[in-house]
This record gives sequence, C-alpha cells and structure tokens, in this order.
Amino acid sequence: MSDQNPPEEETGEQQPQSQSPYPIEVEYCPECTLPPEFCEYDPNYERCKPWLSKHYSSTLSSDASVVKAQPEEKKENNTNKGQKATNAAKSKASDEDVQVLPGGKIKKKEAPSITITRVQRNKKKYITTVSGLASFGIKVTVASKLFRNKFSCGASQGKGDKDELTIQGDIRDDLVALILKEWKDKVTKDQIYFVENGKKVLASEFEDDDED
Repeated sequence: MSDQNPPEEETGEQQPQSQSPYPIEVEYCPECTLPPEFCEYDPNYERCKPWLSKHYSSTLSSDASVVKAQPEEKKENNTNKGQKATNAAKSKASDEDVQVLPGGKIKKKEAPSITITRVQRNKKKYITTVSGLASFGIKVTVASKLFRNKFSCGASQGKGDKDELTIQGDIRDDLVALILKEWKDKVTKDQIYFVENGKKVLASEFEDDDED
C-alpha cells in the first residue's frame, strides 16, 4: 500500500483580494510636473509653493506655511512708486508753470513771448513778421485788422503758422509801441523780442545799427 496521501480536492473557491480603483489618477504640479509629495525635491520648489498652498497645503513644510507672492508684491510696489512720483510731480506742477510728462518727469513750459522779425526783400523793401500774439489771448484776426488800419499796409496770416502775421514794410518799433498800448493789460515790454541775424534780443534793449 502506498503511504502517499491523496491530493486534496480543489474546492473552486478563491481567496478574496483587495480591490483598488484602476487606472489610478495622479495630479501633477503644473510648475515642476512632479506629484505634489515630491515637489520639495525639485530645485524650483519655491515656484511650487503657491499651487501647493492652494491645493495640497498638507504637503508644505512648516517653514512654508505662509506663501508670499513676491512677484505680485514687487509689481504692486513698483506701481505704487510710479503713482507716488506722478502725484509728487503734479503737486509741484501746481506751484510752477510746468508740464508733467509720463513717468512723473517735469518739463518747464516756455514763457509766452511775442517775436518780431524784419526780412529784407530787396535793397529798399522789407516785410515784418510777428508771432506769439495768440499765447497772450490776442486774436490774430483782430490784430491783423488793427495793423492794416494803423499802418495803411497789408497784413496777412502765415500759411503754415496761424499765429504769425506778415506785414508790409519795416514797422518794428512802431509795432512794439502799438502792441504795448493796445494790449497793455496782457503784454509787457519784457515779453517782446526782435530777431536780428538769427539772434533773439529784447526789443527794449535792441539798438538798430542801420539808423542814421
């Protein structure tokens, strides 16, 4: 007789196995492309902190419990500085006759002035041009009519510059006297200039070398 035991019969029953969901979905950090629990091993871990703080705060180390958005703060600080500079410039501009440019830079406005130029057409004929009247609130059309009637000559506006009048004849000195008389409440003698040989000179200080 054989001493071997007969093989055990298979019952067909299987041991229960633990069931896990498949496929397993893993979310990755958009900064380092690693799973959240491995972000701290990435060289650019600081960039991961804002995202981790919002979605996986438990994975942050204790020293990173408070995440600072440094780029945003820096941008906000720069904006505040620019705004302060502009406000300061505007405050200064209110006390001075200046123009505030973008960025808070200040450009001094040129003081209004009247410029009178004599141009020789030939040996005996001259024309006189005057510009800057409009900067004193003087209507150029009104001034043109006044000059024509006073000096009995032609006076017309320039084609390119509507604030320029061209008058027939050499009437510089008479023109200065008329302007100061007609608009004495708007113009002073220190605001009228002659242009001679390319140089701008106060009319009150000008000496004509052509006078006999």
